[in-house]
Amino acid sequence: MPMAENIEFLGKIFRPDIRRIGDLESVVSDKKWFRASKKDMPAYFMYRGLINKSGLRYDITIMPFTPFGQELPKTLGHYHSFATPGKYRFPEVYEVLDGNAFFLLQKLSGGKIKRILIVKAKKNDKVIVPPGYGHITINAGPGELKLANWMAVKSSSVYGLIVRKGGGAYFALKLGRKTRWVKNKNYGVLPKPEYKNSSALTAPFLGKKKLVDLSKDISKLEFLKSPAKFAGLWEELGK
Repeated sequence: MPMAENIEFLGKIFRPDIRRIGDLESVVSDKKWFRASKKDMPAYFMYRGLINKSGLRYDITIMPFTPFGQELPKTLGHYHSFATPGKYRFPEVYEVLDGNAFFLLQKLSGGKIKRILIVKAKKNDKVIVPPGYGHITINAGPGELKLANWMAVKSSSVYGLIVRKGGGAYFALKLGRKTRWVKNKNYGVLPKPEYKNSSALTAPFLGKKKLVDLSKDISKLEFLKSPAKFAGLWEELGK
C-alpha cells in the first residue's frame, strides 16, 4: 500500500485527505477480514479543491487496488444534499484518469431504493451521477484507480443514508477474473441491478476533452449547480 503523497497541480502543492480502512468499518462486507486488517492503512486519497471556479470544485481521488478481503476496494459512498428543496439533489460528474471502475448508483425515492445501476468505466470515460442517486466507486482492478470529478461547491455529501444500511445495495465480490454482485440484506427487497456502459451516463456536450479542461469552458458544467434547469438531461439519463 503506497503512503500518501502530496501532489503538484497547476504549480501548487496539495496534500490529501485520507480515508483509512478503519473509517470503512460500517460498510465493508467481509467482517472477518476487517477484524484482522490494519485499521490505519489508507483505503484511498482525496485531493479536494484543486480548482475552484464559478461555484464549482475539481477534485482527484486515488485508490490503490487492495481488496477488502473478498470485496473489491471501494469508497464509503454518499448521496448529495438538495439543490432544490425536496426535489433535485446536486449531481456530480466523474472521469476515469487511469484504471478501471464500477460506479454503483442507487436511486432513493420515498425512503426506498427504486433503481440500481452498475456502470462500468475505463480510462477517459466520463460518468454523470444524476440527482437523487447515492453512489459508490469501486476499483475493478487490476491496478490503481485514479478519478477526477467536478461538483458544486454548495453540494455536501450525505453519508448516513448508506452507513446506516452497512454499505450500498450490492457488494462487489472478487471471483477470479469476474465480479459477483451480492445483495446487501439490510435493504430488504431490492430491484435487480441494470448494467450500463459509461456512454449511457454521460452527455455529448461534455465532449472528448479532459474534465480539467472544462475549467476554460465552465458553462458546460452549469448542470452541476442548477439541476432544476436540466430536466431534459435527467430524463435522458433515466432511460
